[in-house]
Amino acid sequence: MFELPLSDTIKQTEGDVVVAIDSTGIKVTNRGEWMREKWRIHRGGIKVHVVIDRKSREILAMDVTDETISDEACCIPLIDSAQDSIQSGTIRNVLGDGAYDHLSIFNDLEDRHISSSIKIRSNASRRSHGSAYRAECAREFLDSGYREWAQRHNYGSRWSVRHSAVIFSGIIFFKVLSKQSGNTNYFLIDI
Repeated sequence: MFELPLSDTIKQTEGDVVVAIDSTGIKVTNRGEWMREKWRIHRGGIKVHVVIDRKSREILAMDVTDETISDEACCIPLIDSAQDSIQSGTIRNVLGDGAYDHLSIFNDLEDRHISSSIKIRSNASRRSHGSAYRAECAREFLDSGYREWAQRHNYGSRWSVRHSAVIFSGIIFFKVLSKQSGNTNYFLIDI
């Protein structure tokens, strides 16, 4: 895992902070792509996970992992890193796409008193199957419909993090060197 200390570069934020979280993937090479598609062979790649302050658009936390690490696994550690970076403010809301629609994430957000603006699947259950908070969010989402829910939660501002993640991954893409040794890929990132 690659860590970048961001707390020294972040402006002091006071009060409540709304963050957006997203990730984007980077293929290391396109060589032999048709064979990988035909034979379903995965060559590996990297994912950039980013948490951004919605208002200031500053990167509060980021993580670079291989493609096997899920968004769910990175979400709570990234929110913890973002909270540590803020120093004087408190995260009060998390915006995220459907990749973060997991019971464990909703339970952790509820324990931390952070409200969720995570997009729920359109076929989500209204019942509590391990997370009463997710069921509450699902009922709100399904009752109001996507457009009204998105407007109420200012979900469109999540695109600032998507834009930043794509730009940042493009910067990393040009700095990635891939060396294959046997069946293992090694990634060297020089920023």
